[in-house]
Amino acid sequence: SHSRSVLHITTVTRRASLTPRPITLPARSRTLILKVRDEVSCSADDLNVIASQTSHTTMGNWLTLLCGLIVALVATGVAIWQLALSPPSPLPPFAQGAFILENVLVISPGSEDHHDDKGQRRNIAVKDGVIVDVFEGNSETAPSYSSFTRINLFKDHWVTPGLIDMHSHLPPANLLKLTRHALFLSLYFGITSIRDAGDVDGTAFDAVLQDTRDGYPVPRVFPCGPFVGGPPARWKNTLLFEKLEDATKIVKDLKARGFVCLKSYDNLDLDHVSALQYAAKENNDLPVLGHVPFPLRYEHALIPDVQHFSGIPDPSKIQDTIVSRMYDWASVDEARIEEIVKITLDRHLANTPTLISNKDILLFERYHELAKDPHNIYYRYLPRLFFDVVWNPEAGMIPSQFFQDLKLIWFLFTGLLVYRNLFRFDRMEDALHKKMQLTKKLFDSGATLFLGTDTQQPFSVPGLSLLHEIELFQEADIPLASLWKMATRDAGTALKTLKGLGEINSGAPADLLVWSKNPLHHFDSHSLSEAVIADGKLYLRSQLDEMLKQWQDHFRGFIFDKVSTFLAGVMIKLISTSSQ
Repeated sequence: SHSRSVLHITTVTRRASLTPRPITLPARSRTLILKVRDEVSCSADDLNVIASQTSHTTMGNWLTLLCGLIVALVATGVAIWQLALSPPSPLPPFAQGAFILENVLVISPGSEDHHDDKGQRRNIAVKDGVIVDVFEGNSETAPSYSSFTRINLFKDHWVTPGLIDMHSHLPPANLLKLTRHALFLSLYFGITSIRDAGDVDGTAFDAVLQDTRDGYPVPRVFPCGPFVGGPPARWKNTLLFEKLEDATKIVKDLKARGFVCLKSYDNLDLDHVSALQYAAKENNDLPVLGHVPFPLRYEHALIPDVQHFSGIPDPSKIQDTIVSRMYDWASVDEARIEEIVKITLDRHLANTPTLISNKDILLFERYHELAKDPHNIYYRYLPRLFFDVVWNPEAGMIPSQFFQDLKLIWFLFTGLLVYRNLFRFDRMEDALHKKMQLTKKLFDSGATLFLGTDTQQPFSVPGLSLLHEIELFQEADIPLASLWKMATRDAGTALKTLKGLGEINSGAPADLLVWSKNPLHHFDSHSLSEAVIADGKLYLRSQLDEMLKQWQDHFRGFIFDKVSTFLAGVMIKLISTSSQ
């Protein structure tokens, strides 16, 4: 042992400087040197080398400890960050697979055997997301269903098909997971299918697929894919259509990518609009919906499913802005309304009015009043970033209170540019009145109407906005029973994707709502079902309420609240800059 120590010291000494250097040693190092001195014979130079190495070793240990501490702190910070931004866990369904709803009152609006709104007592057998049978009698005596779970919680409850939102937009996929939240809210309010009319960056549908794989409760999503428009593109998720000969290629590309409809958008002339419609019809009859591009008129564009009643005002009397095109109907009189009804019938056009988006825009006039109420529905169902940042109508820069509190100079750019400094709310009110009048006349004439929300517009709440749209149609004096047919069977048929969607028949998708009160006798925005069945997965109202609370707690968390409002401010700045 001693010989090895001496050899080691000698070797080191030969490599070391011959001139001793005074060094200051910690107590631990001095003790080590004394111990070595007692055990081996060595010179002062040798001891100096040993002390120097020991000091460097100790420093290295401290550096290693410090690096480890930094790594641990960073890892802890990342974990806290991820935990703060991670949304609630998936909601396990109360029942799935094979089960029977026993002794329920079935209402299937528009079906051949549905002659009244009282409901027919039936048992509904569901397996693997499909209704396999709707039958009378005692389910226990049906041997073919012996392996099914029998659910008798809903005896004498009414069962309807799930509601379908025919014009919605999903938030883009990002670390805030707002796509997941929007999907949950839709189910919470009874919307089991939505037609996604395009998202801003093309990431939403992939998020839907991922949430489905991860076991989160989601409605069926029927995506139209990117906006098909002319230059310049208004959104990142725009498929530019410049050459007329590309129309067929665009339609085939959309079909190949799994999109089930085509969203004809802005900045297209009449030739391009017509070319898209022709190509869509020739290639498996892909449904076309969209805006009437400015300055075209309703009767020129002839969009098969017109969104938002666009193209009806005289283009020479309005400006080429979203607000003017959608909400300035001063040029629309009784004669124009009658003309639109006739054109619609003659050319077999459909309309998705999205009246609620017009009514919601009027809330900008009451923004500051609503902001004083911490319990308004927007704070209740959505993260604060929407009401306080995205929908903030103030122009320019406003200080972020969080950074002010920290005595830092920081500003958030708030409010979508297009909705800042609004005035002439009287014209918007007039536009809503005329749109409701047109809706009633179209309905009375037998024209095709769909219920949609334009969710992601200001003051819209996923799911809840469709209930508000139904209320507005009722205010237009359209019977509730007809609205249920419109929001279920009619919409499901128009989507042309799943046979039986919006119906309660054998072979239809198992998208159902269970009610404690007959929803065809009374229905408004406060009406919530006792259970939601989406793709054969049954969720109780108590489960949905608990998950809503988890989302609320998540949004109110300190880190999520500050990070989300900051990122929303950055997004608004980018959008506003690019649109100027």
